Amino acid sequence: MGVLIQQLNRTGQRLSKSHRKLAEYIEEHYDTAVRMTASRLGECVGVSESTVVRFATALGYEGYPQLENGVGLLRSLETDFRYALEKDGPVVNAAPFSIATGLAAEPYIRELVELAGAPGIVYGVPNDFFGHTIDVAGLLTGQDLIAHLKGKDLGQRLLLPGVMLRDGEGVFLDDLTTEDLERELGVEVRSAPCDGNKLLAAMKGQF
Repeated sequence: MGVLIQQLNRTGQRLSKSHRKLAEYIEEHYDTAVRMTASRLGECVGVSESTVVRFATALGYEGYPQLENGVGLLRSLETDFRYALEKDGPVVNAAPFSIATGLAAEPYIRELVELAGAPGIVYGVPNDFFGHTIDVAGLLTGQDLIAHLKGKDLGQRLLLPGVMLRDGEGVFLDDLTTEDLERELGVEVRSAPCDGNKLLAAMKGQF
């Protein structure tokens, strides 16, 4: 099952035939679909432009351009990660770790961990602070992470996407810090940019 269909199922909304067709088309033709306007994508799939916009909204995005950006970033991360993996090799003899991310990115990140053969557990964290319809990593707060990760197996390190923190600071949107997180969860916390090369390095304990 494609990750976009998984996201739709997770919202609890009825998966319409049109939404399924859109999800399958984007998954199968990503390289061209991500460059299309909502109108052009609708033409290719055989649905209206308004259906494409409703599809993006059903996934938790504010509109189709935001869906393009979100899916595009994840695909770029995957492409870079696969290239780094081919160049530098899989994860070997690394200490166990965990990765916390938004629910939208969870299946993508889990696939990359498995691809690298890494001893990592991926946790998709619900957003209690802004609401459960928000599933992107960049809007998770320190409170969300503590509430949903406390007592979980986090390994020796917890890796977080850098987008969770304010630029150049170890501070979350709710003003909690990575030090607060370390104290509450009892594990070392590291942030990594949304970059495939650096994500692989972080899994190996090199970042």
